[in-house]
Amino acid sequence: MRTALDKQSVELTSSLSKVATLEATADSDKAQIARLKAELKETKSELKTVTAERDKLLGLSDKLTQKQASLAAEHKALENQYSELSVNYNTEQGQVTALQADLEKAQIELATAQNK
Repeated sequence: MRTALDKQSVELTSSLSKVATLEATADSDKAQIARLKAELKETKSELKTVTAERDKLLGLSDKLTQKQASLAAEHKALENQYSELSVNYNTEQGQVTALQADLEKAQIELATAQNK
């Protein structure tokens, strides 16, 4: 009878040890789950911040793209105006040169007429 009780005692002690181990493991798992939940919450918060920053930067990128297109159009218009002004300037320069030649010719004719 004593042997049977000793055997049961050993089995109960072993079972209690296993239960204690399982409880410790469960507590450890619960702590790890809590830590992971906290990390997940922090990661979600960081993701929300990064997403907001990304959206802001995308908005700025869109504005800069629009501004670049606007500036490119203005640049093209200014180039066209410059080309037109250059043509007009060259035409007027040719007229000034012709008028100067006519003036010199007239001055020579006048000087010749005065010397006669």
